[in-house]
Amino acid sequence: MSTDAPVREHDAALRFSYPDEPRARAVADALAPEVGEIDDARSSATVDRDGETVLVRVAADDLVALRAGINSWSRLVEVAERVSTAAGPSSAGASSASGDDPPSAENDPPSAEVDSSSAEVDSSSAANASRKTDEDP
Repeated sequence: MSTDAPVREHDAALRFSYPDEPRARAVADALAPEVGEIDDARSSATVDRDGETVLVRVAADDLVALRAGINSWSRLVEVAERVSTAAGPSSAGASSASGDDPPSAENDPPSAEVDSSSAEVDSSSAANASRKTDEDP
């Protein structure tokens, strides 16, 4: 992450929790090449991982750019989740040798949470996140 990133008026932190650290690492690694590539003059983002949690921070000059950034990064996370699931147990955690269902996104879905002054999301995955805004009357 760059320490000389511009200070933005609005920001959101999207936290995605996974059933195990290898799955979180697979998602974070898939997102890493996009950091800096889809930034524009009005918004930027960073991606970090702490154990089983992936944190995407989106910062923007205005609420329209923030919403666009949140939508873009949510879609990128959704794709990364699908790819890590399709890649098999090696990226989603160790499978059991007993023949029981191995850990997977279908059996133990990731959870997502967004902290922001303008939006709040708490959902079971990036694909179906529901949004609540502080601006509702």
